[in-house]
Amino acid sequence: MMLPKLNDTPKYNTIIPSTGKSVRFRPYLVKEEKVLSLAVESRDSKSVLDAVADTVVACIQDDVPKNTLTSFDIEYLFLQIRAKSVGEKIDLNIKCSKCGVDNDVILDINEITIDTPKKSKSEIKLNDSISIKLRWPSYFEMTDNKEMIASKSSVDFKFNYALSCIDVIKTEDEAISTKDVPYDEMVEFLESFNAVQYQKIEDFINTMPKMEHEIKFTCVSCSTDNSLTLNEAMDFF
Repeated sequence: MMLPKLNDTPKYNTIIPSTGKSVRFRPYLVKEEKVLSLAVESRDSKSVLDAVADTVVACIQDDVPKNTLTSFDIEYLFLQIRAKSVGEKIDLNIKCSKCGVDNDVILDINEITIDTPKKSKSEIKLNDSISIKLRWPSYFEMTDNKEMIASKSSVDFKFNYALSCIDVIKTEDEAISTKDVPYDEMVEFLESFNAVQYQKIEDFINTMPKMEHEIKFTCVSCSTDNSLTLNEAMDFF
């Protein structure tokens, strides 16, 4: 005997910030909420974001390749999914910056927006014959990037992140997709940049949208006005 289907989950629409495309999603279910809860209990930021990313992929109903979703796409989409799953209000417990007393603060997900400015110049001219086209790498590319994971310093991490942003290398004769270029050759190529050329990549990276939300509250104990900016996935649990 087959068990009955318990929930015919409704579908909702939202926008993927990096592309502006509409996408349908369903609320997350107990099986996904369990994984999220375990990740939050671990208090490990990467575990939380991994669980969030997996939940987003599971709940999206349209054919959206996961390797097109940036980290800010993942964070924004998750909040939209969470709002339809367990409610649009999030109860946060935040310490006063002055006296340290815990304050109960209610966050309305509908008030959270993501600023997606125009990208800084995505095509950079390196010299008279060579230019590069840049892109924002996806979250899953970052987590699957062995070199980035193995980075032993912030300098190494930033270098590998810059590498991942280079999408196409253009010469007078051809356009070379970096997907077809071995890692060692890409390292040699990027290391040949001068400071001005490399700064242009950093300028591009610095324009990447971030999901941030400022919370203001008055402490219940000392009446101090507090302001706190939330900007990580774990902040919204």
